[in-house]
Amino acid sequence: MHKKSQVTLFIILGLVIVIIIALVSYSSFTTREVTSEAERKAQLDFDNDVRSLNVFLGSCIEHQGREALIQFGKQGGRIFLPDRYYTNGSINTSYLYYRGEVLLQDSWEDDISSGVNEYIISCLEGEEIRIYNLDIDSENPLTKTTFSRDRVILDISWPLSLSRESFSHTSGTFSVAYPIDLMKTYDDVSAIISMEVLDPDFLNILYLVQLATNIFFWTDNDTILYTLTYNRSVLDNKPYQFTFANKMNHSLDGP
Repeated sequence: MHKKSQVTLFIILGLVIVIIIALVSYSSFTTREVTSEAERKAQLDFDNDVRSLNVFLGSCIEHQGREALIQFGKQGGRIFLPDRYYTNGSINTSYLYYRGEVLLQDSWEDDISSGVNEYIISCLEGEEIRIYNLDIDSENPLTKTTFSRDRVILDISWPLSLSRESFSHTSGTFSVAYPIDLMKTYDDVSAIISMEVLDPDFLNILYLVQLATNIFFWTDNDTILYTLTYNRSVLDNKPYQFTFANKMNHSLDGP
């Protein structure tokens, strides 16, 4: 009888242990399910925020690149003014010919690239960037500018490391294009400067009007200012304009 009681007790204890193990296992399984679901949601939220950030950066880069190109046109082929430039009221533009010295650069792509690099940094500095709740580690952007006969292309490599808690993502390649023909602009500017190099004492108006460009020019003492307007090149719904100054050896406003 005593042995039967012991057997029964062992059976009961065994059942209790099995039930406890089952309950613990079920609880652990449920916890893993909840944790896994939470992780999936967190990953989804992170991925969505990364995509939204990239859309925002693409839009911001397009805007800043456009502003840089407009400034480039206002300042005679320089996004940031050089040491020698003409200023009068609201006009600040580069001298591209200065008393016999040609200051026109061999190419404009490098100046645009370095200027755009500076402009787009602001895309990571505004308050708008905080809404994405991402930790952002960025390197310096590197822009390659390419001209064609109907557009300017900016290819930008900007390594960005994005993270939140245990999630991370690396991105940073952007490309934008603008419908302006800076190859044509460069050819026209070169032609005007070549004209003045050949005969710095004579302003050949007939030659100017023969250029396939809408040209407006005026004089200020010893300086000629030119504004070239291109109706087929449009930024901000306006024809693209390029303004520059040439400084001559003598006053052009009469005795």
